Amino acid sequence: MSEEPTEFPQATPTNHGHFEGPATRGDFEAAQKMDPRDIAQIIFQERQTRNELTRREADIYDDTTLVLKGPVFRREADHKLAAINPAERRRMRPNGAIIGSIDGKGLKLVNDKYGHEAGNKMLFNIGRLLESVAHEDDLVGRLAEGSDEFGIVLFFRDDIKKPEEVLEEINKRLLQRVKEAVSRHEIAGLKWKLVVYSPGNDIRTSLHLADPIPDSENLMEWPPKEILPSR
Repeated sequence: MSEEPTEFPQATPTNHGHFEGPATRGDFEAAQKMDPRDIAQIIFQERQTRNELTRREADIYDDTTLVLKGPVFRREADHKLAAINPAERRRMRPNGAIIGSIDGKGLKLVNDKYGHEAGNKMLFNIGRLLESVAHEDDLVGRLAEGSDEFGIVLFFRDDIKKPEEVLEEINKRLLQRVKEAVSRHEIAGLKWKLVVYSPGNDIRTSLHLADPIPDSENLMEWPPKEILPSR
């Protein structure tokens, strides 16, 4: 028969009602005296909470890339973009945004040569790369299930940096991250186009303006087509 614990364990936050927030010594001592039925009820409630959170996350995030699903991305983007006021001058609120349309390169080649698991891993890596250039309040989404097309919304303040400076910085940062990821064989390549958000446009219109079609203005692509043809 195991001995009763005598040391107070490290405090950890929990989700159930009896021990909300970090546990105290009193919580620990009270737990040792709890009826097994009460403990079973707490475990059941916590499991329900975890299952509900898992279900909600499945409705929000793409299974393969773990970025926002297309419909969620578009809904959140429209909500946040509609709230942008170019005349806003309060320090903590963005008054501009950069919209990016991004296409993965070489997905079909990877799928055909190495299998869909390798292709999914590449899509996952693209998602991580895009999130690495975004901040907490920015948005990254996979535009459609089964596609290699992504969208990104990056917010900024034009009293800190002008839109042209923000565009140049993001393009440089993306190019550097893509080169590094290609050199590590994490992705085959990306092509992308960024545009400054025009107030009044919805996200679909903005993504269309940023569609990275060949020879479009401000298009960036790595590696160049002669190294790895785009899809």
